[in-house]
Amino acid sequence: MRFLIKFFITTKILKLYNFGLIVFRSNGKILFKNHTYKELAHKASDSFNLDNILINRLQDIISREESARSLPYRLKLAGSNFKFLYTALRFPKIYPVLVIEEEHKDAGFKQEITRNISHELKTPLTSIRGYVETILGNPLMDQELKRHFLDRALKNVERLEELIRDLSILDMASDGSRYLKKKQCNLSQIVFNSVKNLEFRAEQSGIEINLADFPEQLIITGDSRLLEAIFINLIENGIKYSRPGDRVHVKYSGLHSGFNTIEIYDTGPGIPAEYHDKIFERFFRIDSGRSRKTGGTGLGLSIVKHAVAFHNGTIEIDKNYNSGTKFLLRFPG
Repeated sequence: MRFLIKFFITTKILKLYNFGLIVFRSNGKILFKNHTYKELAHKASDSFNLDNILINRLQDIISREESARSLPYRLKLAGSNFKFLYTALRFPKIYPVLVIEEEHKDAGFKQEITRNISHELKTPLTSIRGYVETILGNPLMDQELKRHFLDRALKNVERLEELIRDLSILDMASDGSRYLKKKQCNLSQIVFNSVKNLEFRAEQSGIEINLADFPEQLIITGDSRLLEAIFINLIENGIKYSRPGDRVHVKYSGLHSGFNTIEIYDTGPGIPAEYHDKIFERFFRIDSGRSRKTGGTGLGLSIVKHAVAFHNGTIEIDKNYNSGTKFLLRFPG
């Protein structure tokens, strides 16, 4: 029985969520604890015994015959907010408890992010549904019009794919230590590849990409996927918000105070000074309508910020540059 519980819960739930888990019998006997729960219990051990608190609460639930459904229970202890979720499995008299440590200071931020993600998902999904329902409701629709609606629905599917991809990259960049291992990378080659990947799009928009002063070998320690995301997002932004005839420059400025310095700047309209401190926030857009038309998710610069931080680097916007937008990147040499 113990093996079945561990296998079922570990493979089906705990691979997806970083929750603490402890499993009891109705008599309070502990059958199983996962690694995350042990870490939480150890952290709390100086102030209280987490096992005993959960056992006492479990007995209260059983005595009230409430165990047939999941029951949330919150408790603030030793300056930490814990959320407990008691659940009854179909196995007789077995009670797994999920334990989540909640950071109160992040609650408002997480709610805001959730609202933003919901909004970003809702817009394309509503469009897709509208196009499909229109086609289904008009079986005799003109083929050219039907093709137009299907094309618009496909573009919204691509937008959803882009959003999911950016959220995945942002998750890795925000907590790279869980997913990534640093190794030596040729930063020059990553920049060359990024420019090559965007050349066609730049040509279509009448924009020229100028690459300058990069050595053939520029070795740093990092993750090549995140490094590429940095340059793709910054160069792509320069293309999106520039005008035909403008240029996007990517320049290696040398090693200064132990940091490799790279400038990415354009000759476009620039970013108003009042937005300089906000542009790295998730889902922030200066012109949301234009961003959606050009395919932006509002996550690009947030990805850049976290990816640069993962590499122990810095990024800032040059507030003294008046001919467009200039970003200054620094990576340890």
